[in-house]
Amino acid sequence: MARYVGTVQSNRPADEVFEDLADFTSVAQWDPGVASCEHTGGRKGEVGCRFHVVQDTTGPDIGIDYAITEIEHPRRVVLRGTNAWLVSIDVIVVEPTATGCEVTYDATIKLKGPLALADPLMSLGLKRIGAKAKKGLTDHVNA
Repeated sequence: MARYVGTVQSNRPADEVFEDLADFTSVAQWDPGVASCEHTGGRKGEVGCRFHVVQDTTGPDIGIDYAITEIEHPRRVVLRGTNAWLVSIDVIVVEPTATGCEVTYDATIKLKGPLALADPLMSLGLKRIGAKAKKGLTDHVNA
C-alpha cells in the first residue's frame, strides 16, 4: 500500500476552498498527473456523486472511477477510486485558520492482485507524483 499526505495553506475562506475541492472535477486543474476529470453521476457534493478521472501518462490512458463515500460539509470529503489494477482512497480535509485555511490531502493507493507485489515501487512513485500535485494544489487554492 502506498500513501502520500500533503498539507498546504490557502488565503481563501475554508468554505469556498472546500466546495471547490469537493467538486472533484477541479482535480484536473491542479494535479499535473490528471489529464481530465468529469462528473459522471449523482448530485455534486453528496455521497454517491461519481467522477471519471483520466491519468496523464505517456502510455495508454488510465481511467479511475471515483465516488464520494463520506462528506462532512464544509470540512471533510472522502473519495474512493477504483479500476482493474488499484483502489485509491483520497481524503480531503479543510480547516479554517486566521488567514484562510489549511488543506490536507491524504491519498492511499492499494494495488490489486499480483500487482500488489509492486507496492514498494508505487510508494516511491506516489511520493514523486504527490509532490507535483501539492505544488499545483497550493497554486490552485491561492488563486
